[in-house]
Amino acid sequence: MDISTLALECQQQVNPQVIEAIIEIESARLPFALAVVGGQVKQPRSESDAYHKLDALRSAGKSVSAGLMQINTQHFDVGTAIFDPCTNIGFGARLLKDCHDRVKSHYQGASYQEWLERTASCYFSGNFTTGYRLPKGNPYVHRFRVAYARHIHYPKGKKHEND
Repeated sequence: MDISTLALECQQQVNPQVIEAIIEIESARLPFALAVVGGQVKQPRSESDAYHKLDALRSAGKSVSAGLMQINTQHFDVGTAIFDPCTNIGFGARLLKDCHDRVKSHYQGASYQEWLERTASCYFSGNFTTGYRLPKGNPYVHRFRVAYARHIHYPKGKKHEND
């Protein structure tokens, strides 16, 4: 699965490199990844196993995040093809776009880098600050900065965005 191509083809709202960085952090590029908020889950090995575990966790009242971009169950209905890479990326892109729009409105005049970081914090926690603090020892925003730097695609001959 080529995440770069999916990040470009499955959505048109967000810089594909941002999508790639979020996927790296959230699921380590595993399309059937599951996470239980405040708990642990054995990772599924197949799509059918992933849907079975997701349904069981939902039925148990757990808050679960699913797929490449770890979309929380509060953001999609039962029956959504959330483990389909394009569907998952589409949901994630809409959440990122919403966060980014809110950041730009709240932090007018901030740098592009600050907007990106606060957008990442919002994606992680629903607000613009928690991602700078949690998880302790390796905050989400720091992990985003590192992952994003790995995914920046510069035109041939350029090394920096401002070159």
